[in-house]
Amino acid sequence: PNRDWSSDVCSSDLGAVAQLVVRDDSVAEARVALFGVGERPVRARAVEAALTGSPVTDAAIAHAAACARDEAIAPFDDVHASAAYRREVVSVVTERAVRQAIGRAA
Repeated sequence: PNRDWSSDVCSSDLGAVAQLVVRDDSVAEARVALFGVGERPVRARAVEAALTGSPVTDAAIAHAAACARDEAIAPFDDVHASAAYRREVVSVVTERAVRQAIGRAA
């Protein structure tokens, strides 16, 4: 199976890292981590669960990325970004990382 890590980082030191195994146009395995959304990086288990077993479609990717906002994250305010901004943007960087990983794993 093809495996690849992909990451996306925005300017507020917020980002996502994804590793996917894609088989027969479906996600067989997914590992996703988020950083800059709390005191330390966290596994995005809701995103992983949404991806695993799903077809590689725009709708499935968007749904999984939206799950990033529901993760057990505790965004914070700092000089780079507000907590509200971090909570909103986490799904965007997650979607980018997942799409990059799919492109490399396919």
